[in-house]
Amino acid sequence: MRAASRRPKLRIRVLAGVLVITLAALAAFDVIAITSLHRYLIRQSGERLQAALTVTQPKVSIIMKARQAFPVPGAYTIVLVPHTPAGTRQARPVVLEYGRPGVAAVAGYTAVAMAGRPATVTVIRARTELQLATIQVPAGTLVAGTSLRGVNAAVSRFRLIVIAGSAAAGLAMCGGVLLVSRRARASVAERDATAAAMHRFFADASHELRTPLASLRANAELYQQGALVCQPALDEVMQRIAAEARRMSRLVDDMLHLARLDQLTEPGHEPVDLRQLAGDCVADARRADPSRRYLCDAELCPADRASQEQDLIMCGDGELLRRALDNLLANVRTHTPPGTTASMLLRGTGDAIIIEVSDDGPGIAPDELPRIFDRFYRASAPVRRPGSGLGLAIVAEVAAAHGGAARATANHPHGLSIGVTVRAPARQPSKS
Repeated sequence: MRAASRRPKLRIRVLAGVLVITLAALAAFDVIAITSLHRYLIRQSGERLQAALTVTQPKVSIIMKARQAFPVPGAYTIVLVPHTPAGTRQARPVVLEYGRPGVAAVAGYTAVAMAGRPATVTVIRARTELQLATIQVPAGTLVAGTSLRGVNAAVSRFRLIVIAGSAAAGLAMCGGVLLVSRRARASVAERDATAAAMHRFFADASHELRTPLASLRANAELYQQGALVCQPALDEVMQRIAAEARRMSRLVDDMLHLARLDQLTEPGHEPVDLRQLAGDCVADARRADPSRRYLCDAELCPADRASQEQDLIMCGDGELLRRALDNLLANVRTHTPPGTTASMLLRGTGDAIIIEVSDDGPGIAPDELPRIFDRFYRASAPVRRPGSGLGLAIVAEVAAAHGGAARATANHPHGLSIGVTVRAPARQPSKS
């Protein structure tokens, strides 16, 4: 059990570790993707600025003489910063071409071009809202600038998309991990419950078999020791041996039925007339136990012809259903005194059929009603009652196999009523 409890904890730790590593990988991917896109857009913008300066450079003298702008495609601002000889006043920058407002911003960064850089050096600087590129010309330095608002907006939108996608993926993974962990816990709990039930079943079966086996061994030892010197004593011992053998046979038979029901995935689909089956079971009970009175619904309500003629045919396993009804009547025979009256009623309710066996016996305590369908459970009684404690458990399993359930209620003022519900889909009316 300890090893079983450690396995789910280890599984949860492994899942949590995988989740953390995956989330960290997603975060690293987001950072790399956003940074790569930003660098790519900045590089593309810088290449466009350099192309604009390359186109403008040979035209500077013509533009200066004509005093008119030279068309350069793109949204740029190009400023010519004239050379200023030492000791003279700095000349005012001249705007050569621009595609949209931003001249003052570019002019504000002309100090980059006036630092005396070599003509072969191109400077590209990316600021929050502005990117610059410079090139030397005979008349001075050309400074080209463009706004980065579009680039920043594109990167911001991409960042939101990537973060939202990663967040959705992370939430989906968290949900998957939680679902897997819950299913793992449920599976482990179900497996532990099954193992505990199996252990309890074997323990109860061993306890039930120990008593008849001990009786058989004691009687056999009496015979081996020569203690049975007269024929009446020998006959009595042989009767006890036969009774214990029958008890063991019933117990093993019930255990085999329960084992088959546990492995049964779907019952048979043969048509079963439950009204006829109930009548046969009541007739068998009368022959086996004449000391009690067994009644069926036709005898209880002879005037209710409509109810008696109602079609109670269903698709199921006739052998299992007969075993369940026999067990209900055998439960009355085993746990009620002679003279008890038991009745079996059947009624259809749409897509289900209810079979109810009621008696006027002593009944059981209300707190014991929920447990009477447990395996090997016997209600408390002053005297130990015969039986294996598996009869009603078989009834409940047969009902469950047919899509229904079994319930037990106390009768007033005394007695017990056990109802079994089985599914019986409504039959389509025949076409005339």
